[in-house]
Amino acid sequence: MAKYTLIIADDEEIERKALRLLVQKEFPEIEIVAVADNGTELVAQVQRHQPDIAIVDVNMPGINGIDAIDLLCARGSRTHFIINTAYDEFDYVQRALALKIDAYILKPEKRDTTIGTIRKLCAQIDEARANIQSQRQIQELFTRIQPVMESEIMYSLFIGEPAAANFDAYCEMHAAQFEAGAVAALIPVAE
Repeated sequence: MAKYTLIIADDEEIERKALRLLVQKEFPEIEIVAVADNGTELVAQVQRHQPDIAIVDVNMPGINGIDAIDLLCARGSRTHFIINTAYDEFDYVQRALALKIDAYILKPEKRDTTIGTIRKLCAQIDEARANIQSQRQIQELFTRIQPVMESEIMYSLFIGEPAAANFDAYCEMHAAQFEAGAVAALIPVAE
């Protein structure tokens, strides 16, 4: 199973084929889920597949690559974008930087440059995934600990020995601050 997904967007068929062959040969862990030959198709394919990476040419028919990326970012896309273009004009580079593009490669790129760029981006994706997994594990741990802490805090109040440290930890977990407060407990009396 593929570890990463990728879309190639370029209006030149030979460039799309060359990138496809390069990725297939050098990155067996990457699945190419779609190709696009214009910006409008790129937007549709990214929204459909939600790929990890998109390699995008700037000058394409319809919406250019930069405008397509801008639109996708505005729509909340989490795709990482690599600009692959022959245009080194300052306007394009400046707009790419404003969009926080992950990489900007000038055509004709060296094979090693493209491979290194994709490898670096895959490593960044791995790191982001590990951070997300770590956050999930921490949240799951807090979810399991919370009822125990709540019970212990309530018990300590009932026996007249407030567990201030546990209460402080509980407040820190929930980003809550208390200056003062009161607790009331109703205990049924058997008749």
